[in-house]
Amino acid sequence: MSSAQFLLLAGGILFFANLVLTFNRTSMSQALVVYENESFIYGESLSQGLIEEIQTRAFDENTLSGMVDSPEELSSANGLGHDSGEDAMTKFDDIDDFNNFTFTDSLSGHGNFVVNISVYYINTYLPDVQSSLPTFSKRVDISMDNPYLQGTVKVSKIFSY
Repeated sequence: MSSAQFLLLAGGILFFANLVLTFNRTSMSQALVVYENESFIYGESLSQGLIEEIQTRAFDENTLSGMVDSPEELSSANGLGHDSGEDAMTKFDDIDDFNNFTFTDSLSGHGNFVVNISVYYINTYLPDVQSSLPTFSKRVDISMDNPYLQGTVKVSKIFSY
């Protein structure tokens, strides 16, 4: 074999190896994108399901048995959270019982989704501003983390009385 043939053979092997590596890199990249998209879609659907679950509850502990006429009759802003005996989501009877509720859900092949829920009063005219006093509007923020997501999935909903 002459040196010219050897150089052509070596160049061909290097070209083929580079082609295989590029194909593998592209395939891995596409697989990661698919996992991330599936995780995002699952996270969004889980969040929307939680929103639907939360909206079936009473606005406040003090609205379970009747109407209230002023925000002062609602639970204090510091007192938002589940009451004693409400140790599971199925036992929550009003929206703010979900405050500081955290749980883990799993999807086969996609790892664990860590879900955090926070509930707080907001200024009715400034929905991004948390209120230290009771108002007739509560905001629910759901955040979710997963190893396949590049960031945190966040969903918010405002409930008004």
